[in-house]
Amino acid sequence: MAPKVIRRGENQLARKTLRATAGNLRQALLSKAARKKYENGVLMFFMWLEGVDRDLATDAYELESQICDYIECLWEEGEVKSLASDLLSGITKFIPHLRRHPGLPLAWSLYTAWQKLELPERATPLLPMEVMAMAGRALYR
Repeated sequence: MAPKVIRRGENQLARKTLRATAGNLRQALLSKAARKKYENGVLMFFMWLEGVDRDLATDAYELESQICDYIECLWEEGEVKSLASDLLSGITKFIPHLRRHPGLPLAWSLYTAWQKLELPERATPLLPMEVMAMAGRALYR
């Protein structure tokens, strides 16, 4: 859902009143649906850490190592790729300094490798007979 768009008020009080209905600027950075997805991705990571009896890392390099272990676990357990992308997107959104150098280069590389190894499911192509039938139908409309 797109953030609520407001019109410019005539004076400061009118602008303040209008802006109060739109919420704060930080909320406008991310849609509610994306925020929920990212929060779920990060929450699943925290639950995994708890399940393997590990504490959340306090340093960026160790955090990346934990994230890589989690992504490897997702891969090995047959989980969906979106859990990894939601975690990576969420963690970089909620911890902005991880977007910059050094970031999470190995974790993103693992995700990229996953994308290359597991192509997305696509609809099966139409058979030539089906294409001809559709073309024939279109001609007689």
